[in-house]
Order: sequence, then structure tokens, then C-alpha cells
Amino acid sequence: MMHIGIISMHVDMADGAHLINTVKELCDDYIVYDINDVCKKAINVSDLIRSSPIQYWIFSGSRASVHDVDAPQVPMDVLNIQDKHIFLICYSMESVLYQMGYPVVKRATDKRELFKLYVHREAILLSERKELFDDIDMPAEMWRNHHFYTPSACMDRRLYKVASYNDELMMAYKGDVIMTQFHPERTEAGIQMMKNWLRKGA
Repeated sequence: MMHIGIISMHVDMADGAHLINTVKELCDDYIVYDINDVCKKAINVSDLIRSSPIQYWIFSGSRASVHDVDAPQVPMDVLNIQDKHIFLICYSMESVLYQMGYPVVKRATDKRELFKLYVHREAILLSERKELFDDIDMPAEMWRNHHFYTPSACMDRRLYKVASYNDELMMAYKGDVIMTQFHPERTEAGIQMMKNWLRKGA
């Protein structure tokens, strides 16, 4: 049976309804941990993931800013967890980038849009993550609600850059951690990517 653990980074749990509805269609069972409750109870998220029998974990997006003093952050040691598959979406990706010292820049105007994801094909073919794009026509239509961005030119060898759009980083990975600036749960191509991730541990 396929189980998924969700770490909801949302200020308001209702904001995560779309992701949860998608996850319901992709797995047999799931469990949601509210990051606000986790912090209040002083639960170590990395230890929670390591000790759980659940192999697949998703950290959600959020309306919060990673720059806020009290903003919940993704624990950096999740990047080193062995034998688990972790997917960081939007805000959660920004959290990791911010803590690694990459610029996370606020836009003058917030935007929500469908866009065409162009993958760095050479990078994918050489990487261990090409299975993520099985049965997905390129360029793939994705959706993003982008208040912040990281310029793709700022990336270095600490992360493996997979895709960018208008010179903004859209997708990267490190070890067993996949990161997307866009919301894969919002489009057909994105959901196929999530299916590939679950099916093959891509």
C-alpha cells in the first residue's frame, strides 16, 4: 500500500486543500502534520520522518514569507535523510534555498499563472531523476503562485538545477529531495510528475 506523509507549511490549513485532494487520488492513505502544531509541541520533523514507516513525504507551499522572523522553516537536515523520498513545493523549496544562502527575492507584484516548463534536457539525461518526466510532453504546462523567486544564475553545485523559466529557478534536487517552485498538484503534467515520483521513487 502507498502511504504519503504531508508536512503542511500553511498558515491556514484550508490553504492546503488542493494538495490534499490530489494526494487522496494518488495514494491509499495519507497523514497530515500541521507545521504550527509540530513547532508548538517541539516535535523534531526530521526524526519524525526517519522513524516513520512512510517512505514518501511532501512539504507544502504557504502564503508566508521565508524572510519573516517567525516563519516556519524546513529543517535542513531533511536533505540528508536516507531511504526516504521527499518533495518540497514552492514555499518549502524557498525555505531550503533561503537557509542555504541563495537569494529569495520578493516580487513587486504577485502573479498566478500557467507557464511552460522547459527542462534543461542535458541535465536531465545525465541526472538520476529523468524518470520524473516519463509520459510528460515537453514543454510541460505547470502552475505557480509566485510571490518570490531565486535567479537561476545564482545556482551552484550544492544543488542540481533541473529547470528554469525566465531566468528563475523552477526545479532542483539534492539527493532524494525533489524541489519545485511551481505547484505540481495543479496541472495534469504536474500530477503525472507526482505519479512518476511515487511509482519509481524518482
